[in-house]
Amino acid sequence: MRAIKFFAPQGSHGWLANFSSHEFNLGGKNWPSVEHYFQAMKFKKRRIRARIAGAATPAKAKSIAAANRDSKRRDWPQIRNLVMYNAIRAKFIQHPDLRRKLLKTRKRIIIEDARDDLYWGCGADGSGKNQMGRLLMRLRNNLQGG
Repeated sequence: MRAIKFFAPQGSHGWLANFSSHEFNLGGKNWPSVEHYFQAMKFKKRRIRARIAGAATPAKAKSIAAANRDSKRRDWPQIRNLVMYNAIRAKFIQHPDLRRKLLKTRKRIIIEDARDDLYWGCGADGSGKNQMGRLLMRLRNNLQGG
C-alpha cells in the first residue's frame, strides 16, 4: 500500500490540508479553514484571534499569527496537538464527504509532505515527525470506531 502524501489544497489529496477551504464551527464560531482556527488558538487576546478569524486566506491568517508571535500563549507547545486534533475532527465530522474520503484511505499511511516542517510534516529528507499525518490517521481510526 502506497502512502498518501498531501500538502497544498490544490493537490489530489488537498482536502486533507489545513489550507483547504472547508468551513466548520468550533467553539460557537465559524472558521474558514483549519489553519484559521489553529493560528487563532495560539493567542488568548480576543483582538488577535478576531483578526486571524477574519483573514482573507489561510496564508494571511498564518502571517498575522507570525507577526504577533511575541503574544503567543505560553502553553502552546503543550496544547498544539490537541488544538489541531479538535479542528480536524470538526472539519471531517461537519463535512460528511470529507469523512467518507478519509475513511476510504483505510490503513494507508498519511504524510504531510511539508519539506520545511520537521514537526507537522515529513521534512525534506523524510526525518520529520509528521504530526499532521499522525493526527489524521488517529482521527480516521477513531471515526472507524477503532
